[in-house]
Amino acid sequence: MQLNHKIIFWDWNGTLLSDADACVEAMNSMLIDRRKKPIDLDDYKSLFGFPVINYYKALGFDFSIESFEALSVEFISNYRRNGHLIRLHDGAIDTLAYFKRKKKKQVIISAMEQEMLFEQLTDYDVLDFFNEVRGISDIYAMDKTHLAEAYLNENEVNEQEIVFIGDTLHDKEVADKVGIDNLLIAHGHQSAERLAVSGNMVINDLKSLLSFAETL
Repeated sequence: MQLNHKIIFWDWNGTLLSDADACVEAMNSMLIDRRKKPIDLDDYKSLFGFPVINYYKALGFDFSIESFEALSVEFISNYRRNGHLIRLHDGAIDTLAYFKRKKKKQVIISAMEQEMLFEQLTDYDVLDFFNEVRGISDIYAMDKTHLAEAYLNENEVNEQEIVFIGDTLHDKEVADKVGIDNLLIAHGHQSAERLAVSGNMVINDLKSLLSFAETL
């Protein structure tokens, strides 16, 4: 794939923001409280996916006892307390700055709730890199296809001008559904082995992505 697209759809969590460790710790607090076996980062990357409710099911949560909605609120509360484990991925600023210099439009398409998304983008001082920021309206992380579809419906763009850069198979699913190119980064919320199914284009990290882009 040639990265000559005019528009870049970015996923946020896991792709630009390194927060997998915070997610593991947030979930482990919940598992330990319920006398369930905690997970490690490898477990997380092998189990996590969208819709997130299926991840909870895989971990053994019983929705006849506790609602997914209540569990989601608890998880977000734990996640916020783990801010010390969250940072931008190495190379995030350099990569965003490079594409901005190249006059690319950069758009966040995220399964994070919109207000919290803006909060993180502001806290990590990257908001100004993006032409648009689109998050979802709740904390349940079911699907974000509608966000990409809405952008295409509201803007006169050719699908061939857009690439979606993300860190999960859901990002690939969204890209396929709306007919745009996709590239996956293997340093986020799913393992490189999972991402590589069906011949998906997978790059190790943002520094590798920047090196690749600079050679074109």
